[in-house]
Amino acid sequence: MSIAHRFQPAGGVSGDFFAILRLSDSVTGILICDVMGHGVRSALVTALVRATIEELRPHATDPGAFLTRLNQNLTSILRQTSGLIFVTAAYATVDIGCSKLRYAQAGHPTPFRLKVLENDLRPIQCTPDQAGPALGLIDDFEFTTCEESFRIGDRIVMFTDGLLEAANTSGEEFGDQRFVNSIVRHSGESLDESLDALISEVLKFGGGGEFADDVCVVATELVAG
Repeated sequence: MSIAHRFQPAGGVSGDFFAILRLSDSVTGILICDVMGHGVRSALVTALVRATIEELRPHATDPGAFLTRLNQNLTSILRQTSGLIFVTAAYATVDIGCSKLRYAQAGHPTPFRLKVLENDLRPIQCTPDQAGPALGLIDDFEFTTCEESFRIGDRIVMFTDGLLEAANTSGEEFGDQRFVNSIVRHSGESLDESLDALISEVLKFGGGGEFADDVCVVATELVAG
């Protein structure tokens, strides 16, 4: 597997983060999260989530079970705080031994899956009925694991909403379609080159300044050994 990422916090601390979990010689987990809000409060919740992830590593081979337990832990803690706060998350595991992608979602933008040989880009197969709510809202929610094939040359792109919601001077957002077009246009390049191009295009669209929101994107590709 080849993995590349770009992470640009909007301020000194961030509520966006990602984690790469080596679960075995053949299975890798990729988690991306977005904590509601900005500033120190979000950063503290981010630290809490990171610590919980390590505690739940034994359950991390099953995305649905992993998010279910993570949600239970977070809900019991966050309900003791004042005010509403929640965490969106997307979690995927890639098993190179059986060429499988397994995925679960909690209120997060659905990642895109690219079949490079067919130049076909589409969301990961996760229907609205399979996608769960954000973490920290419903303590007894059971998250569902979706599964599909993942073969050599395939890519997945996981991201937070800061990229899609980046706006130009007229208030128009970059949006899904421009995001998709960029990924497809640079599908023949390396993961690093494609992410550099994506970030550059989003910044150019917004007028060349800085991102107003935290930005995090992680791309994964299965390559020939």
